[in-house]
Amino acid sequence: MSDRLEALRRVPFLLTAARSAGKVVNHTLPDLLRSEVDAAALDRSAVDPALAGPATSLGPGERDGTELPLTPTEIAAARNPAFTAEDVTDFGAVDFVADPFMLPGPDRWHLFFEVCNYARDPDAVIGHATSPDGLRWEYDRAVLNTGEHLSFPYVFEWEGTRYMVPEEGGADGRAV
Repeated sequence: MSDRLEALRRVPFLLTAARSAGKVVNHTLPDLLRSEVDAAALDRSAVDPALAGPATSLGPGERDGTELPLTPTEIAAARNPAFTAEDVTDFGAVDFVADPFMLPGPDRWHLFFEVCNYARDPDAVIGHATSPDGLRWEYDRAVLNTGEHLSFPYVFEWEGTRYMVPEEGGADGRAV
């Protein structure tokens, strides 16, 4: 195992921070962005003069579904260790991967994540990938399929045993 990876494994707050960041990015932030906002209570004119005047014919709190909260920008020099739906090879035409959780191993990182294909039943399972350095990822396979929609695979190790607690049931709100 590299010295750098070993050093990271000794810092427990990094794992907690990674889990918390994943929850915020994949759940909390999208929920906030989807929530209705009273446009009259949100005065953006002091922040952006272009927004001071009427920009659309939509009323307060209305959305037309075309707005994006951020504009994606590629940074050519960035080393992006992204793992995408195109990397999954055993669950058909995957629509997206989401809810990543990493677990460090003795010689490699383990990444567990939701694999979603709306054309399948169930439409989401838990996938697994590994990396020797956190930059180059190799897809392993779908590792958990209970016959229900699975997501948010919280993984942890306790007293030498590894555990996974996924959310089951999808948007209809069934329990973990």
